[in-house]
Amino acid sequence: MTSELSSPTRLALTNAQAMLWASQRLNPEAPMYNMAFLFTIDGSIDEARFKTAFGRLVEEADALRTTVGDVDGVPFQEVSASFPFVVPVIDLSEERDPAAAATEWARERCRVPLDIGQQTFDAALLRLAADRYGWYFNQHHIVTDAWSSALLFERMDQLYTSRQSDDDVTVHPLPSYAEYVAYERSLVDTDRGDGFEPESAKNRLRLYGHDTVDVESTANERTTIEVTQARSDALRRLSRTPGIQALTPDL
Repeated sequence: MTSELSSPTRLALTNAQAMLWASQRLNPEAPMYNMAFLFTIDGSIDEARFKTAFGRLVEEADALRTTVGDVDGVPFQEVSASFPFVVPVIDLSEERDPAAAATEWARERCRVPLDIGQQTFDAALLRLAADRYGWYFNQHHIVTDAWSSALLFERMDQLYTSRQSDDDVTVHPLPSYAEYVAYERSLVDTDRGDGFEPESAKNRLRLYGHDTVDVESTANERTTIEVTQARSDALRRLSRTPGIQALTPDL
């Protein structure tokens, strides 16, 4: 997620990103791809230090400096060399139930679709008490998944808890998403064409025999399925099937 950039850089979308982009264009008012987390932090927080650490995280993670636009219906992602962002501090400590207030605040906040042409993430520090905080962190799925979210969380922890000066923090650099874009495209034998035109869709999609509906929440349920060797082999064969462009062997 990190890259050395001296000027904004445009990149093609991966196949998975292109599908998310097209789906979002079909439902522009739906926050269905908001990946929001509310982390509870027990203990006092140096708010200024937290803001500085998150600013450093944005500097290092190209996913946090990525926006997504299009030209004549053809999407692209652009990574800016810098992206000024100051984490707002929301004081909920005077609420009757600060924890419940934080949950409700986060629920309402993540119902607002991210304007990915301007910003693909949102963040806030919620003050629940002098020794208890909440960190709200939301990214659009087009630039993140569960694994990359974990990497960002770990890096934020390193940046905040380091007792060294900012210039002396020594850790392994975050992986570059821009490099993955190039890697994925090298695996694709055929190009997807001139792009997507979701505006031309005449009818709503039908999934599992049901019409899609407007999404009002990003709430979901996780289902566990055992991936046996037979299933793993079948998925690997599927990923190599001509025409299956959203899957790679890694996915």
